[in-house]
Amino acid sequence: MRRHVSSSSRERRNADLFLADLLGVPVARLARSGEAFGEEDPATGAPAASCARDAAVTDTMALLLTTSAPLAVTAAEIARVARDSGARDDYKSVAAIVPATPEPRLLIFFHGNNNYVTVAARGDVPTSVDPSGHSRVPRWADATGRAAAARKKAAPFQYALDSLAASQNTLQPAASFTRSVKDPVVLVPEDAERTTGSYWAVPPRNQYGTAIDGTPSGPGTVRLQNLVMECYDHLRCLQNPAGRPYLPPGMLHRASWVGNIERVYVSGHSGGGKPLVEAAGADMVLITPTSVAGVRGRAIEFWLYDCTYGFGTHNYVNFCANWNAAGLLANRADRARLVCVYRPKSPESDTESEADRLRVEIATALRVPAASLRVLHDSTDMTSRSMVSDVIPALTSRPVVFIRTAVPHDSIPTKFTPLLLRTAAS
Repeated sequence: MRRHVSSSSRERRNADLFLADLLGVPVARLARSGEAFGEEDPATGAPAASCARDAAVTDTMALLLTTSAPLAVTAAEIARVARDSGARDDYKSVAAIVPATPEPRLLIFFHGNNNYVTVAARGDVPTSVDPSGHSRVPRWADATGRAAAARKKAAPFQYALDSLAASQNTLQPAASFTRSVKDPVVLVPEDAERTTGSYWAVPPRNQYGTAIDGTPSGPGTVRLQNLVMECYDHLRCLQNPAGRPYLPPGMLHRASWVGNIERVYVSGHSGGGKPLVEAAGADMVLITPTSVAGVRGRAIEFWLYDCTYGFGTHNYVNFCANWNAAGLLANRADRARLVCVYRPKSPESDTESEADRLRVEIATALRVPAASLRVLHDSTDMTSRSMVSDVIPALTSRPVVFIRTAVPHDSIPTKFTPLLLRTAAS
């Protein structure tokens, strides 16, 4: 049954609640109710957030120090950093990328194992590793972690999240891409904690909820939306090196307000599948009485990047069933999409088993053949025959796509993020 969206009372109430949260005032103090954050609202903008401790890195990149970021989570790590303010701050960090001309789109990326998000105007990672000079080793890392972090870029650079528009423009063959280039605001929350053994940093569970707390009708968890709203608040406050706020603070600037976002892309790589599956149960990504998702064309996408390591499937199935029940799971600009990219099973790694299980569970929920949800990309070449004839057509026509690829594990986010943005129907 298609969702009825013509009733404006619930929209206005939700908009009031969210706008009140953004403005930091009681709902009753709002002069009137817009039908989304900032829509048709004459106010000049929200009061400045406490962004004094944020760091402007470039004119389009910043490091935000938030209160809503969930780390640290595990009891041992909370105790370890209790007296280390630098470590605690870096656990609360979110790397943000804001295009010069912001769009009402948002990409959230969970980086996973052996990565970090801390960036700075002057980083401390050798320029031979990061030519930008902006990667900074996180202060929560131990000696082993510091040495390992210094050998790689911060996640926004590691996965080329700072050049998404350019990457989309160079996709080949050009004739395969008829949809527009997207240039979303990007948020990369720190999602890994210090650990020992094979990895120096691994995402803990229960950062944004649990892997099984998504329900068909909601409401869902609120940790993710709290973080997103706080980040936008900071970006309207913080000035870049050119002396301008990263997001214009005036209410007339649609892209500056969370409730105006038309498309949210939520993605995660490898161990980032832990926070990603939790995020799939968040209220902001589901059609519920307390969410504006699905209203006025606001749609959500989930991108799973070789991250089905047994972290759970329930919330993803619930996400698809929730949108499908509203008649809003389809490959259209105002509809939801889920894409799962995974590699063949090997002695070293197995994401295929859970990806196959998830595909069957979603197919059962949608009452479609499981085989119809999968396509094969049998090459590392993003211009291969299977990419052009099978993968791209599926991404531009189906709402649920499972892609079995030969692309190396660590290259999947870099190669597939531009592809999924360019094929998104928004």
